[in-house]
Amino acid sequence: MPSYGEVITNPLGVYLAPLNTDDTFGTPQLVDYVQSVNLSFETDDDKIKAYGQNLEAGSWLIGAEVELEEAALSMPAKLIATGYTENVTGTTPNQVARSKGVAGGEGKPYIGIVVVFAATGGSAAVLGYPKSMLKEDPEWEAEQNQFRTGEMSFDTVVPHQTKRELYVLERYESASDLPDFSLAASFGALMGDMF
Repeated sequence: MPSYGEVITNPLGVYLAPLNTDDTFGTPQLVDYVQSVNLSFETDDDKIKAYGQNLEAGSWLIGAEVELEEAALSMPAKLIATGYTENVTGTTPNQVARSKGVAGGEGKPYIGIVVVFAATGGSAAVLGYPKSMLKEDPEWEAEQNQFRTGEMSFDTVVPHQTKRELYVLERYESASDLPDFSLAASFGALMGDMF
């Protein structure tokens, strides 16, 4: 029988936080209306073949990819992922928020990602990726009489070459014990020792 936090149902929250140059995290932001999360891993593998047969095999985890589908622009989170800024003018109810996609330059920033999942029996699971980068600006899809959805895809790399820790998984027997991942301190407590 599976233990707590092993039978995962829904993504409860995806948080993005800037990764500072001193390996701490800035203020996280929630990605609203997450529809799906796809987590995949990248490996190198090899075999030694001799005498017409495979004699040795090796497989090494080298990276990961996190893909999100969301149904809200979630601008604070997207600004973290892209490194862009937003300028807001006017006052309520006449505000205008403007951001621009910037080509070239130093590229996208490194960020941390925390994904919180509901699990059966009132438990939860949390995956943390301390060093990730948006692969390309978020994709959009909008059709007649349907809500706009978008996708973000991130590459994840090892934050420290000698520790070699790519991600962290925590399982909570009680979801009520989940930290508040909208706080930078919770990001640091989950992943700060991986640098």
